[in-house]
Amino acid sequence: MFDSVKSNKISQHIIDQIRSAIFEGRLKPGDKLPSEREMIGKFKVSKATLREALRSLEVLGFLEIRKGVSGGAFVTEVDMTKAKDSFTNFLLFKNLKLRDLSEVRLLLEPYIAEKATRAITREDLRRLDKLIQ
Repeated sequence: MFDSVKSNKISQHIIDQIRSAIFEGRLKPGDKLPSEREMIGKFKVSKATLREALRSLEVLGFLEIRKGVSGGAFVTEVDMTKAKDSFTNFLLFKNLKLRDLSEVRLLLEPYIAEKATRAITREDLRRLDKLIQ
């Protein structure tokens, strides 16, 4: 499922591969990642590098790391609060230009439109039609 990595920021490549596996549905919420030993062998990295990547994914809200006999790294659903906080940090700490906001809109609007088409009711459509008229 994963490939070995080579780079100055190796942990970022591990993060990218695990995130891709989640986004593509190969890993789902509740799934347990392979053992630390297996991932170290698969990625061909040190324990410290793997742990750095896993901790980053935990902070981002993609994983929950549990300790103990039945522990390990488990895929979680991204929490709305963490997502909102990350987005807020991006908006507050970046000196945004109009072009930047347009790029954000290009990322968000197709997703929002898809969600709206799945949730819209006939009554909503009637109200929209009235507004357009």
